[in-house]
Amino acid sequence: MTDWNLPTERGDALPDLERVGRGVLWDRARRLGPATGKTVEDMALASVYASQAPKATQRLYLLGQRRFADWCAAEGVPYGFPAHAVTPEALALFVEALGAEGRAPATIDGYVAGVAAMHRRLDIPSPSDAKVVRDAKKALRAARGSAQEQAQPMRRAAIDAALPAFGEALVDLRDRALIALAYDTMARASELVAFRVSDLREEDGVASILVARSKTDQAGRGQRRFVGHDTMRFLREWIAAAELAGDAPLFRPLSRKGQGNQLTRRDVARVFQRRLGDGLSAHSARVGAAVDQRAAGLTTGEIAQAGGWKGEAMPARYTAHLSVNESAAAKLARLQGRE
Repeated sequence: MTDWNLPTERGDALPDLERVGRGVLWDRARRLGPATGKTVEDMALASVYASQAPKATQRLYLLGQRRFADWCAAEGVPYGFPAHAVTPEALALFVEALGAEGRAPATIDGYVAGVAAMHRRLDIPSPSDAKVVRDAKKALRAARGSAQEQAQPMRRAAIDAALPAFGEALVDLRDRALIALAYDTMARASELVAFRVSDLREEDGVASILVARSKTDQAGRGQRRFVGHDTMRFLREWIAAAELAGDAPLFRPLSRKGQGNQLTRRDVARVFQRRLGDGLSAHSARVGAAVDQRAAGLTTGEIAQAGGWKGEAMPARYTAHLSVNESAAAKLARLQGRE
């Protein structure tokens, strides 16, 4: 055991506890975690139902697990999972390293959740529950703040300004329909690329499209989303020109480099950026529609329902700058004639 020269007599000088503690942290991190009795076969068995999680969550967890294993190799920290659990000390130092790289707190949370998930799938206590890991995350947030960078909104005014520039080529018809549908439905990129022609419906003068499965609906109950008449016209033109029918993907690649028969999430971002600006992301239409709805006086509850959010927290965050106009101070200013 390492001798940290801790004081034994009342008159001894107090040590630098933080320095000593960091030594203890690394000392424990460089030991193999507790034996679990688990094998790779147990991991394979546990993975059978792991696919029920949202695809984006699965990708983030897998990336976090790989990043942690790579970090262990680079830092000389033994990695023996699944035969040995990850130590909380190693995971805390991983959090610290990610913070030093400038990773966003939300990304770090996702990576830690990935390491936690691989333990929980095997009924092994998760190291993320340990106080040292919670303290590492808390220290990072205190030092850097926890605010997430928000996607740049794609608002309706920008879409309307861009539409006249679209031509009649196949790529123009597709991109115009994609942008219009993304705004109307507030669909996530994963939902947009999963749409099928057969998901569209027109009934009693109302057009809609089925989101068959979403991040917040893993059971696949489905939700129909509104489609405007102008958007439906754009979709009809694209479907006819591309000769799509039945269960075919609603949006497909057109370039020779296109892989598969449907667009990817990255393709969606590229269309938005090429047509409306470099700063946009695949999430921009969803954010822009939420901002426009809030500006029009709709409540965060109505926005959450329209966009398929579980609660009002995300719409409230996206539209926080507009909500200040409903604060007590803003209402008093109007009463006083100081708008």
